[in-house]
Amino acid sequence: AAYEAVAKAPATDRILAEMDLTVSLVLQVLEQDRLLERKVVLGSAIAMRAPYVDALSELQLAALTHVRAGGGDEWRRLLLLTINGLAAGLQNTG
Repeated sequence: AAYEAVAKAPATDRILAEMDLTVSLVLQVLEQDRLLERKVVLGSAIAMRAPYVDALSELQLAALTHVRAGGGDEWRRLLLLTINGLAAGLQNTG
């Protein structure tokens, strides 16, 4: 996504490598080729929400960047709104 370049931090490569390793091991244990292979309904629900989550993530990163740079209350409010939006989406996904 577009926000990856902005989100690049020293630990990012290590975190992403650990995530790849974890996914690989989970797939081996479950004997599957992809995550949620046997959970079709959940996989579809997550896929349908992905564009909205991606948009919220980009807004969240922009707001966080402005807040860290000393941005005003409007950026803090946007940051909190994106956090609440993402949390609500995760709750409804299961």
